[in-house]
Amino acid sequence: MTQITESIQIDVPAHAAYDRWSDLGSVPYLDDDVRYTRITTRQPDERLTWRSVAPHAHRGVVAFRPLSGAKTRVALRLDFDDDALDAGFDASAVEQRVSAALRAVKAELEARRSPAAAITVPA
Repeated sequence: MTQITESIQIDVPAHAAYDRWSDLGSVPYLDDDVRYTRITTRQPDERLTWRSVAPHAHRGVVAFRPLSGAKTRVALRLDFDDDALDAGFDASAVEQRVSAALRAVKAELEARRSPAAAITVPA
């Protein structure tokens, strides 16, 4: 089995991070594959698990651990069955996509919390 794990600290409460991830189709790593993905477990504000059948069959879990000061540790794990992988599978490319997805979600969520992000300019 090939396993990919990544984690990141996001400066938002766990419920905000969970809410963002609960729509897998909007997560940058999974957006191309979501039509083949089914959420298998929902533990609000704590954990989501899913199973994907294409293009590379895998199981995934993302866990949300509250930290002090309204911060959250988001940990993502993907498990790929080596028998289901084709010759075109590149684990390092997937790791890069996962890392980029976590950074993108972090930037998006933290920008929403920023006072500057809440300022609107009248037309």
